[in-house]
Amino acid sequence: MQIAAFTAEANGNLTTTNTYATMHTASITNVTDLKISPGGDLIAVGGTEGLQLFHFNGANLVTPYTGILTVDPITQMFWDRSHHLYAISQTADRLHVFTITTTEYHEAPGSPEPIQRPQFLAVHPLQ
Repeated sequence: MQIAAFTAEANGNLTTTNTYATMHTASITNVTDLKISPGGDLIAVGGTEGLQLFHFNGANLVTPYTGILTVDPITQMFWDRSHHLYAISQTADRLHVFTITTTEYHEAPGSPEPIQRPQFLAVHPLQ
């Protein structure tokens, strides 16, 4: 799985300088969710192999930021505006909470939290 960055022109046409040969490959091959941070500078990729983060660099290449942060299969994710990423794993029955900025990342104390049969997740992005 590769992530490309495109520029949308005023008429809706998409352009990119990214090519298959220059794009980075994600460690997540079976993607179930993809979310960009509220600041627009990070991309979280969740899937059956876990969770991985990338730096989003505008029209330039998307670059890897982390390796796989958890091996729990990630079903759904949401960011808040305080640099937290919430991710549920339906198969592992867990909620993961990470604090992530462009310079550091860590899993919150007490995370992952066991939850029986999580189905959906909604996060209210506080101002």
